[in-house]
Amino acid sequence: MKLREIISIFLIISILISAVSILSENRVNAAQVFTDDFETGDYSHWTGTVNHDTSTMQMSSTTIFQGQWSAECALSSTIGAYAYAYYNLPSAHNTIYHREYVRVSVLPSSGAQTDLFGIMDVIGTGNHLGTIGIQNDGTNYRWMLRYYDNGDQVAYSTGVTIKANTWYYVEIMVKSGSGNGQVSVWIAEDLTPITEASPTINVANIDNSAKTIGTVFFGGYASAASYQVNLFSDNVVVSDTWTGPRDFTAPTIGAVTATSHSIGAPVTLSSSITDAVGIDSITPSWNNSGTWVNQTAIDAQGSTSYMATLTGTWNNNPGTVVSARFYAKDTSGNWAAGSQTDFVLNNYAVTLSANQTGLTQQDTALISISVTKNGQAFSNYLANVSKDASAFLKNQTTSFTDQEIHAGSHTYNTSGLYDMVTGENVTFTTNTLNVTWASSVYAVTLSANQTGLTQQDTALISISVTKNGQAFSNYLANVSKDASAFLKNQTTSFTDQEIHAGSHTYNTSGLYDMVTGENVTFTTNTLNVTWASSVYAVTLSANQSSLTQGGAVQIVLNVTKNGQAFSSYLANVSRDGSLLQRNVTTSLTDTESSVIAHSYNVSSLYDTITGENVTFTTNTVNVVWTQIPPTPTPTPMPTATPTPKPATPTPTPTSASPTPTASPTPTVTTSPTPQPNETGLSIAAAIGIIVVVLVVIAVILLFLWRRSKTKA
Repeated sequence: MKLREIISIFLIISILISAVSILSENRVNAAQVFTDDFETGDYSHWTGTVNHDTSTMQMSSTTIFQGQWSAECALSSTIGAYAYAYYNLPSAHNTIYHREYVRVSVLPSSGAQTDLFGIMDVIGTGNHLGTIGIQNDGTNYRWMLRYYDNGDQVAYSTGVTIKANTWYYVEIMVKSGSGNGQVSVWIAEDLTPITEASPTINVANIDNSAKTIGTVFFGGYASAASYQVNLFSDNVVVSDTWTGPRDFTAPTIGAVTATSHSIGAPVTLSSSITDAVGIDSITPSWNNSGTWVNQTAIDAQGSTSYMATLTGTWNNNPGTVVSARFYAKDTSGNWAAGSQTDFVLNNYAVTLSANQTGLTQQDTALISISVTKNGQAFSNYLANVSKDASAFLKNQTTSFTDQEIHAGSHTYNTSGLYDMVTGENVTFTTNTLNVTWASSVYAVTLSANQTGLTQQDTALISISVTKNGQAFSNYLANVSKDASAFLKNQTTSFTDQEIHAGSHTYNTSGLYDMVTGENVTFTTNTLNVTWASSVYAVTLSANQSSLTQGGAVQIVLNVTKNGQAFSSYLANVSRDGSLLQRNVTTSLTDTESSVIAHSYNVSSLYDTITGENVTFTTNTVNVVWTQIPPTPTPTPMPTATPTPKPATPTPTPTSASPTPTASPTPTVTTSPTPQPNETGLSIAAAIGIIVVVLVVIAVILLFLWRRSKTKA
């Protein structure tokens, strides 16, 4: 195993051992460590006593704080006289408190001082970790605290008065610490309050950890001057928590209350008793019969808060004053008597009435309460009212209101009455009041803006509701259409659209009152809404001006629906009475190579919104293709025949006309046909071939490039 792992395991085990040790120590040292009230008449509870010279530790039965005995230390007049009793603590403590009640017979003479009791590490020759004493500095008496902070130290009280022959509560606390140690002292004359948060002397942030808290002691040590004195002690407590002064406060007794103030009625008288330390017993007392009678004491079992009660029955005499009071004793023996409370017995009657005529759901009933006390009208009361035998309203005075959203009846009566004069709940007589709410009357009316509706128009259908004849809007309505469920939870209106021609019937099938939270019965009308068929018109036009053979014509369709331009259609177009093209939208083209005329029209129209073939009006368009004019042929020019020249001049006859000589037939010489040059092609031919080859190569390359792109 690695060194790091061994160290980690060792640390974990050490922490666990420390935690267990701390918890164990807390259990051992919890609360009180040592107590003695000296009622044994000796120092048998202490570890031992020390008497020096003529100074002695003894017991006193004359100067006592509580009980029969107090501890007494009698110091002689010798300077340095001492005597003490000590108790060695059985275990170590980080913090210890030591409380005693002490008294001195005389205060120190000028310059003298004496120790009273304290806490040390070792008795006798040890160090005073916290010891209280009294000093006379020649001018004032003051409390003196001896403590340890890396050596013996002294602190003094300021602004206090110290009396002889007076019992003082004194408590010392020592807390060990290295730089955070502390010593505190609380001092108060007996029966004077003091709190833990306000010590008389306090020194903090000291280093006293070198000295272990080991022993506590009571006794005296006179020094600095001759001082003969008797020191007394009682009620010693050594604890690891603050003890505080003895309980000298009697229990607090609250006012007595009664559950009833009426003659002859059962009654419970109650009083709340509290005590900061603990209540031992409580004794109730009353004079219901004219004589004070104490009831059996109640064992409060040390509770700090107790509700004591006395139960009985009032007498039957109206106007009788019956008094009661409670006594209490706490666990410290302090008695207290509560204040006397007087009760006057009375006779009460309560009457309920209401304005209940013609009430319907959601109406408000005003219910009045009238009370009499001993036959006279009485208004200083608070009444609790029940409804159908269940608690309904508290602390009502003259009247109250109730509203019912559902039809039905309710029963009201007075369940409790409080007299604000006597401050008591009282017994009374009362009547029962029944109030009835009838069902509300509902009516529903449907109306629509249905004039001139055609296919695809939207109808706005309004719902209006009355409740008990008044306009009502807090509802939800279900609407049916043609006897089938159509819409749920509608409020004031809804819309419906119909793409087909026809009529529909609407009515209200259910009504929910959101105020009462219920489905209600109602009357309603039936509403019929009609959508008429739409009116369609188709107009054909063509760009047929100067159309000749081979020309293309564009035939345009314009459609209106209910007089408005309409484009959501498909049209079939005929030519010369035969179907030409299906599902035409806005236009089509036609081409004719012959000289001919055609007649076009729309044979059917389909509304893609309504999904139906519709009836419509349309026109016919005639288109004519005319003859293309012939192209003129040019007239050939004749070739002139050359006139042959005569071989020899012809002599002109001189006499009679000569006989014509026939013209010779010209000899036509045929042009020879050109023959190719045997040496090769001409330059023009060569260039043409090269161009052709380049074009072929380019085509092939383009083909291959496209093919490669397609594969990619």
